[in-house]
Amino acid sequence: MNDELPAEFLLDGFPSAIRETGRTLRSLILATVPGAVETVRTGWRWIAYSLPEAGRVRNFAWIGPERKHIHLGFEHGTLLADPEHLLH
Repeated sequence: MNDELPAEFLLDGFPSAIRETGRTLRSLILATVPGAVETVRTGWRWIAYSLPEAGRVRNFAWIGPERKHIHLGFEHGTLLADPEHLLH
């Protein structure tokens, strides 16, 4: 994990469609969840999102680019409130 690397460090090595999708997902997460902290996890090749909580890091979402597709994941997705079934 390296808190100082920008997300572009990870995304720049991927094809343009993956890169642009990653940028769009980043913008969506950061606009939707004020105060979210973005961390590049180089070992997992993820961009992780967390909210500060009493000195602990608790990820709630991640973006995982690959050569042909990109993942948007939620750490505890089945436990998220989703009354409109948007995550179904």
